Amino acid sequence: MDDLPLFDSPKLVCEGDDASVTFIVLSEKNLLTKIISNITNNQDRFNFSLGCKYFYNVIYGKPNDKKGSGELKFNLSVSLYKTFKDEKFYRYDETKVFKNVIVFNTSTGSQFIWNRCDDYLKMLTRMEYDGTPKLFKKLQRWLMLHNQLITTITLSYEMGCKVSIYKEIVCLLFEKLTNVEKVTLNANLFYTLATYYLNIVEKFSTNKNKVIIEICGDQVDKGGITRRFKLLEWLTPKHLVQLNPTNSWSLSSTQFGNPIGNMSVYKYYQKISNVSMSDIRYHFRDQIQLKEVCIRCDISERPTPYNDKIESFKNVSTFSFTSFCNHQDCILNVLSSFPTSNNSGKNYSLREVYIYCKEDFRGQKKLLNLLCEV
Repeated sequence: MDDLPLFDSPKLVCEGDDASVTFIVLSEKNLLTKIISNITNNQDRFNFSLGCKYFYNVIYGKPNDKKGSGELKFNLSVSLYKTFKDEKFYRYDETKVFKNVIVFNTSTGSQFIWNRCDDYLKMLTRMEYDGTPKLFKKLQRWLMLHNQLITTITLSYEMGCKVSIYKEIVCLLFEKLTNVEKVTLNANLFYTLATYYLNIVEKFSTNKNKVIIEICGDQVDKGGITRRFKLLEWLTPKHLVQLNPTNSWSLSSTQFGNPIGNMSVYKYYQKISNVSMSDIRYHFRDQIQLKEVCIRCDISERPTPYNDKIESFKNVSTFSFTSFCNHQDCILNVLSSFPTSNNSGKNYSLREVYIYCKEDFRGQKKLLNLLCEV
Protein backbone atom coordinates (compact mmCIF):
# COMPACT_ATOMS: atom_id res chain seq x y z
CA MET A 1 0.00 0.00 0.00
CA ASP A 2 3.05 2.29 0.14
CA ASP A 3 2.52 3.70 -3.35
CA LEU A 4 -1.24 4.39 -3.03
CA PRO A 5 -1.79 8.13 -3.54
CA LEU A 6 -3.75 10.10 -0.98
CA PHE A 7 -7.09 11.37 -2.22
CA ASP A 8 -7.28 15.11 -2.83
CA SER A 9 -10.44 15.43 -0.73
CA PRO A 10 -10.16 15.06 3.05
CA LYS A 11 -13.64 13.50 3.02
CA LEU A 12 -14.31 9.81 2.67
CA VAL A 13 -15.71 8.95 -0.79
CA CYS A 14 -17.34 5.55 -1.35
CA GLU A 15 -18.76 4.34 -4.66
CA GLY A 16 -20.39 1.11 -5.88
CA ASP A 17 -23.34 -1.11 -4.89
CA ASP A 18 -22.47 -1.22 -1.18
CA ALA A 19 -21.29 2.38 -0.98
CA SER A 20 -23.77 3.47 1.71
CA VAL A 21 -22.97 0.56 4.03
CA THR A 22 -19.23 0.95 3.48
CA PHE A 23 -19.47 4.67 4.20
CA ILE A 24 -21.30 4.07 7.49
CA VAL A 25 -18.69 1.57 8.67
CA LEU A 26 -15.57 3.50 7.68
CA SER A 27 -16.84 6.92 8.73
CA GLU A 28 -17.59 5.70 12.25
CA LYS A 29 -14.45 6.66 14.18
CA ASN A 30 -15.05 4.14 16.97
CA LEU A 31 -15.18 1.31 14.45
CA LEU A 32 -12.13 2.64 12.65
CA THR A 33 -10.27 2.70 15.97
CA LYS A 34 -11.19 -0.95 16.55
CA ILE A 35 -9.91 -1.84 13.09
CA ILE A 36 -6.63 -0.05 13.77
CA SER A 37 -6.27 -1.75 17.17
CA ASN A 38 -5.90 -5.09 15.38
CA ILE A 39 -3.00 -3.77 13.29
CA THR A 40 -0.22 -4.00 15.87
CA ASN A 41 2.83 -3.16 13.76
CA ASN A 42 3.67 0.57 13.57
CA GLN A 43 4.67 0.43 9.91
CA ASP A 44 1.54 -1.53 8.98
CA ARG A 45 -0.61 1.11 10.65
CA PHE A 46 1.27 3.78 8.76
CA ASN A 47 0.68 1.97 5.47
CA PHE A 48 -3.01 1.60 6.32
CA SER A 49 -3.28 5.35 6.85
CA LEU A 50 -2.05 5.93 3.28
CA GLY A 51 -5.12 4.17 1.87
CA CYS A 52 -6.97 7.47 1.64
CA LYS A 53 -6.66 10.94 3.05
CA TYR A 54 -9.64 10.41 5.36
CA PHE A 55 -7.85 7.53 7.13
CA TYR A 56 -4.68 9.59 7.37
CA ASN A 57 -6.49 12.61 8.85
CA VAL A 58 -8.34 10.51 11.40
CA ILE A 59 -5.20 8.66 12.49
CA TYR A 60 -2.58 11.39 12.25
CA GLY A 61 -4.23 14.75 11.77
CA LYS A 62 -2.53 17.12 9.33
CA PRO A 63 -0.91 15.17 6.45
CA ASN A 64 2.86 14.82 6.49
CA ASP A 65 4.93 15.33 3.33
CA LYS A 66 7.21 12.41 4.25
CA LYS A 67 5.15 9.55 2.86
CA GLY A 68 6.19 5.93 3.04
CA SER A 69 8.89 6.52 5.63
CA GLY A 70 10.75 3.35 6.50
CA GLU A 71 10.81 4.19 10.20
CA LEU A 72 7.88 5.70 12.04
CA LYS A 73 8.20 7.30 15.46
CA PHE A 74 4.91 8.91 16.35
CA ASN A 75 5.44 11.50 19.09
CA LEU A 76 2.86 13.07 21.37
CA SER A 77 3.98 16.41 22.80
CA VAL A 78 2.21 17.50 26.00
CA SER A 79 2.90 21.13 26.95
CA LEU A 80 1.61 23.01 30.00
CA TYR A 81 1.28 26.70 29.13
CA LYS A 82 0.74 29.83 31.19
CA THR A 83 -0.21 31.60 27.95
CA PHE A 84 -0.78 29.90 24.62
CA LYS A 85 -1.49 31.58 21.28
CA ASP A 86 -3.41 29.39 18.86
CA GLU A 87 -2.01 30.33 15.46
CA LYS A 88 -4.60 28.14 13.73
CA PHE A 89 -7.45 30.27 15.06
CA TYR A 90 -8.38 33.16 12.78
CA ARG A 91 -11.20 35.57 13.40
CA TYR A 92 -10.94 39.18 12.26
CA ASP A 93 -7.19 38.66 11.84
CA GLU A 94 -6.79 37.94 15.56
CA THR A 95 -5.05 35.08 17.31
CA LYS A 96 -6.88 33.10 19.96
CA VAL A 97 -5.09 33.36 23.32
CA PHE A 98 -5.55 30.74 26.05
CA LYS A 99 -4.50 31.00 29.70
CA ASN A 100 -3.34 28.00 31.74
CA VAL A 101 -3.98 25.24 29.24
CA ILE A 102 -2.51 21.88 28.31
CA VAL A 103 -1.77 21.52 24.60
CA PHE A 104 -1.45 18.08 23.00
CA ASN A 105 0.33 17.92 19.64
CA THR A 106 1.12 14.90 17.50
CA SER A 107 4.22 14.81 15.31
CA THR A 108 2.00 15.15 12.23
CA GLY A 109 0.20 18.32 13.30
CA SER A 110 -2.99 17.13 15.00
CA GLN A 111 -3.72 19.26 18.05
CA PHE A 112 -6.00 19.22 21.09
CA ILE A 113 -6.23 22.12 23.56
CA TRP A 114 -7.50 21.25 27.03
CA ASN A 115 -8.66 24.50 28.65
CA ARG A 116 -10.86 23.26 31.51
CA CYS A 117 -8.41 24.09 34.30
CA ASP A 118 -10.72 26.63 36.01
CA ASP A 119 -13.67 24.22 35.92
CA TYR A 120 -11.48 21.45 37.29
CA LEU A 121 -10.22 23.53 40.23
CA LYS A 122 -13.77 24.68 41.05
CA MET A 123 -14.96 21.08 41.21
CA LEU A 124 -12.09 20.15 43.50
CA THR A 125 -12.88 23.13 45.74
CA ARG A 126 -16.50 21.96 46.00
CA MET A 127 -15.22 18.37 46.46
CA GLU A 128 -17.17 17.21 43.39
CA TYR A 129 -14.62 14.52 42.60
CA ASP A 130 -17.11 12.35 40.72
CA GLY A 131 -17.70 15.12 38.20
CA THR A 132 -14.09 15.73 37.19
CA PRO A 133 -13.78 12.83 34.67
CA LYS A 134 -16.34 14.42 32.35
CA LEU A 135 -13.94 17.35 31.83
CA PHE A 136 -11.53 14.93 30.13
CA LYS A 137 -13.99 12.99 27.95
CA LYS A 138 -13.21 14.83 24.70
CA LEU A 139 -9.48 14.57 25.38
CA GLN A 140 -9.84 10.85 26.03
CA ARG A 141 -11.70 10.39 22.73
CA TRP A 142 -8.99 12.31 20.86
CA LEU A 143 -6.16 10.34 22.48
CA MET A 144 -7.83 7.00 21.82
CA LEU A 145 -7.96 7.82 18.10
CA HIS A 146 -4.15 7.97 18.20
CA ASN A 147 -3.72 5.23 20.79
CA GLN A 148 -2.24 2.58 18.52
CA LEU A 149 0.19 5.05 16.95
CA ILE A 150 1.77 7.00 19.81
CA THR A 151 5.20 5.55 20.65
CA THR A 152 6.90 8.49 22.41
CA ILE A 153 5.64 11.19 24.79
CA THR A 154 7.40 14.50 25.49
CA LEU A 155 6.27 16.55 28.50
CA SER A 156 7.17 20.21 29.05
CA TYR A 157 5.79 23.22 30.90
CA GLU A 158 6.00 27.00 30.92
CA MET A 159 7.14 28.66 34.14
CA GLY A 160 4.26 30.29 36.01
CA CYS A 161 1.46 28.14 34.60
CA LYS A 162 -1.23 27.09 37.08
CA VAL A 163 -1.98 23.81 35.35
CA SER A 164 -0.56 20.56 36.69
CA ILE A 165 -0.36 17.01 35.39
CA TYR A 166 -3.59 15.98 37.06
CA LYS A 167 -4.28 12.35 37.92
CA GLU A 168 -6.75 12.09 35.01
CA ILE A 169 -4.04 13.25 32.59
CA VAL A 170 -1.55 10.79 34.08
CA CYS A 171 -4.08 7.97 33.73
CA LEU A 172 -4.77 8.78 30.08
CA LEU A 173 -1.09 9.09 29.14
CA PHE A 174 0.45 6.23 31.07
CA GLU A 175 -2.36 3.73 31.57
CA LYS A 176 -4.66 4.12 28.56
CA LEU A 177 -2.05 4.55 25.82
CA THR A 178 -0.75 1.07 25.05
CA ASN A 179 2.26 1.45 22.70
CA VAL A 180 4.39 4.05 24.49
CA GLU A 181 8.10 3.19 24.29
CA LYS A 182 9.70 6.36 25.67
CA VAL A 183 8.78 9.30 27.92
CA THR A 184 10.88 12.50 27.86
CA LEU A 185 10.37 15.06 30.63
CA ASN A 186 12.38 17.75 32.39
CA ALA A 187 13.61 17.48 35.96
CA ASN A 188 10.69 19.37 37.51
CA LEU A 189 8.05 17.24 35.81
CA PHE A 190 9.96 14.06 36.68
CA TYR A 191 9.99 15.18 40.32
CA THR A 192 6.21 15.70 40.19
CA LEU A 193 5.60 12.34 38.53
CA ALA A 194 7.87 10.41 40.92
CA THR A 195 6.57 12.19 44.04
CA TYR A 196 2.83 11.98 43.40
CA TYR A 197 2.54 9.08 40.95
CA LEU A 198 5.36 6.75 41.98
CA ASN A 199 3.25 3.75 40.95
CA ILE A 200 3.50 4.94 37.34
CA VAL A 201 7.30 5.26 37.53
CA GLU A 202 7.48 1.78 39.05
CA LYS A 203 5.25 0.47 36.28
CA PHE A 204 7.76 1.64 33.64
CA SER A 205 10.19 -1.05 34.83
CA THR A 206 7.70 -3.91 35.13
CA ASN A 207 5.79 -3.64 31.87
CA LYS A 208 6.26 -6.43 29.36
CA ASN A 209 7.62 -3.74 27.05
CA LYS A 210 9.61 -1.43 29.31
CA VAL A 211 9.28 2.34 28.89
CA ILE A 212 12.44 4.44 28.54
CA ILE A 213 12.57 7.44 30.90
CA GLU A 214 14.60 10.40 29.60
CA ILE A 215 15.27 13.09 32.22
CA CYS A 216 16.42 16.27 30.51
CA GLY A 217 17.08 19.93 31.14
CA ASP A 218 15.50 22.86 29.33
CA GLN A 219 16.33 26.51 28.69
CA VAL A 220 15.03 27.81 32.04
CA ASP A 221 15.97 24.75 34.09
CA LYS A 222 19.11 25.10 36.23
CA GLY A 223 18.72 21.68 37.81
CA GLY A 224 17.94 23.04 41.28
CA ILE A 225 15.09 20.58 41.81
CA THR A 226 17.57 17.68 41.65
CA ARG A 227 18.58 18.36 45.26
CA ARG A 228 15.16 16.96 46.26
CA PHE A 229 15.44 13.83 44.15
CA LYS A 230 15.27 10.40 45.79
CA LEU A 231 16.57 8.46 42.81
CA LEU A 232 17.54 5.39 44.81
CA GLU A 233 13.94 5.14 46.05
CA TRP A 234 12.27 5.98 42.74
CA LEU A 235 14.42 4.04 40.28
CA THR A 236 15.76 0.49 40.21
CA PRO A 237 18.37 -1.25 38.02
CA LYS A 238 15.46 -2.60 35.96
CA HIS A 239 14.47 0.87 34.77
CA LEU A 240 15.70 2.10 31.38
CA VAL A 241 16.87 5.64 32.20
CA GLN A 242 18.55 8.27 30.02
CA LEU A 243 20.02 11.56 31.25
CA ASN A 244 20.29 14.68 29.07
CA PRO A 245 21.14 17.74 31.22
CA THR A 246 21.92 21.29 30.14
CA ASN A 247 25.42 22.77 30.46
CA SER A 248 24.41 24.71 33.59
CA TRP A 249 23.86 21.47 35.52
CA SER A 250 27.63 21.10 35.78
CA LEU A 251 27.85 24.28 37.88
CA SER A 252 27.79 24.07 41.68
CA SER A 253 26.09 26.47 44.06
CA THR A 254 25.58 26.65 47.83
CA GLN A 255 21.82 26.70 47.28
CA PHE A 256 21.40 23.80 44.83
CA GLY A 257 24.63 21.85 45.20
CA ASN A 258 25.81 20.24 41.97
CA PRO A 259 22.89 18.94 39.84
CA ILE A 260 25.16 16.53 37.93
CA GLY A 261 26.45 15.19 41.23
CA ASN A 262 22.88 14.87 42.53
CA MET A 263 21.96 12.77 39.49
CA SER A 264 25.07 10.56 39.69
CA VAL A 265 23.85 8.64 42.76
CA TYR A 266 21.88 6.44 40.35
CA LYS A 267 24.35 3.98 38.79
CA TYR A 268 22.26 2.39 36.04
CA TYR A 269 21.82 4.97 33.28
CA GLN A 270 21.54 3.45 29.81
CA LYS A 271 22.50 6.69 28.04
CA ILE A 272 24.10 9.96 29.16
CA SER A 273 24.16 12.98 26.82
CA ASN A 274 25.58 16.52 26.77
CA VAL A 275 28.14 16.08 29.53
CA SER A 276 31.85 16.87 29.65
CA MET A 277 34.68 14.44 30.29
CA SER A 278 35.15 16.14 33.67
CA ASP A 279 31.55 15.24 34.52
CA ILE A 280 32.27 11.66 33.50
CA ARG A 281 35.53 11.41 35.43
CA TYR A 282 34.21 12.97 38.64
CA HIS A 283 30.61 11.74 38.70
CA PHE A 284 29.87 8.94 36.22
CA ARG A 285 32.97 6.76 36.04
CA ASP A 286 31.28 4.03 38.13
CA GLN A 287 28.16 3.59 35.99
CA ILE A 288 27.19 -0.07 35.52
CA GLN A 289 24.79 -0.27 32.56
CA LEU A 290 25.95 2.58 30.32
CA LYS A 291 25.40 1.71 26.64
CA GLU A 292 25.59 5.11 24.94
CA VAL A 293 27.37 8.35 25.82
CA CYS A 294 27.45 11.77 24.13
CA ILE A 295 30.27 14.05 25.29
CA ARG A 296 31.05 17.69 24.60
CA CYS A 297 34.33 19.54 25.16
CA ASP A 298 33.97 23.29 25.76
CA ILE A 299 36.62 26.00 25.47
CA SER A 300 36.67 26.29 29.28
CA GLU A 301 37.13 22.53 29.72
CA ARG A 302 40.48 21.23 30.94
CA PRO A 303 42.28 18.89 28.52
CA THR A 304 41.41 15.23 29.00
CA PRO A 305 44.31 13.14 30.34
CA TYR A 306 45.61 10.45 28.01
CA ASN A 307 44.82 6.82 28.85
CA ASP A 308 42.72 7.64 31.94
CA LYS A 309 40.56 4.50 31.73
CA ILE A 310 36.87 5.03 32.57
CA GLU A 311 35.40 1.77 33.85
CA SER A 312 31.83 2.80 33.00
CA PHE A 313 32.82 2.88 29.29
CA LYS A 314 33.44 -0.88 29.19
CA ASN A 315 29.96 -1.69 27.78
CA VAL A 316 29.42 1.47 25.71
CA SER A 317 28.56 0.60 22.12
CA THR A 318 27.68 4.08 20.77
CA PHE A 319 29.86 7.14 21.39
CA SER A 320 29.39 10.73 20.19
CA PHE A 321 31.88 13.54 20.69
CA THR A 322 31.38 17.25 19.93
CA SER A 323 34.34 19.60 20.31
CA PHE A 324 34.15 23.37 20.86
CA CYS A 325 37.72 23.54 22.18
CA ASN A 326 41.23 23.98 20.79
CA HIS A 327 42.90 21.21 22.80
CA GLN A 328 45.69 19.26 21.14
CA ASP A 329 44.62 15.68 20.31
CA CYS A 330 41.47 16.07 22.40
CA ILE A 331 39.45 13.32 20.75
CA LEU A 332 42.42 10.92 20.87
CA ASN A 333 42.72 11.39 24.62
CA VAL A 334 38.98 10.84 25.07
CA LEU A 335 39.01 7.63 23.04
CA SER A 336 41.99 6.40 25.05
CA SER A 337 39.65 6.37 28.08
CA PHE A 338 37.81 3.31 26.74
CA PRO A 339 38.93 0.09 28.48
CA THR A 340 40.57 -2.56 26.30
CA SER A 341 41.04 -6.29 26.61
CA ASN A 342 44.12 -7.37 28.57
CA ASN A 343 44.92 -10.03 25.98
CA SER A 344 44.44 -8.19 22.69
CA GLY A 345 44.51 -4.53 23.71
CA LYS A 346 41.29 -3.97 21.75
CA ASN A 347 37.83 -2.77 22.70
CA TYR A 348 35.10 -5.20 21.60
CA SER A 349 32.05 -3.22 22.78
CA LEU A 350 32.36 0.06 20.85
CA ARG A 351 30.49 -0.23 17.55
CA GLU A 352 29.53 3.32 16.53
CA VAL A 353 31.61 6.50 16.84
CA TYR A 354 30.35 9.97 15.82
CA ILE A 355 32.86 12.83 15.94
CA TYR A 356 32.01 16.50 15.39
CA CYS A 357 35.21 18.55 15.57
CA LYS A 358 37.87 20.23 13.46
CA GLU A 359 41.06 18.24 13.02
CA ASP A 360 44.02 18.98 10.77
CA PHE A 361 45.39 16.28 8.47
CA ARG A 362 47.86 15.06 11.09
CA GLY A 363 45.09 14.78 13.67
CA GLN A 364 42.80 12.96 11.24
CA LYS A 365 45.51 10.43 10.45
CA LYS A 366 46.25 9.76 14.13
CA LEU A 367 42.53 9.39 14.82
CA LEU A 368 42.09 6.93 11.96
CA ASN A 369 45.05 4.87 13.15
CA LEU A 370 43.67 4.77 16.70
CA LEU A 371 40.22 3.67 15.53
CA CYS A 372 41.78 0.92 13.43
CA GLU A 373 43.75 -0.32 16.43
CA VAL A 374 40.74 -0.25 18.76
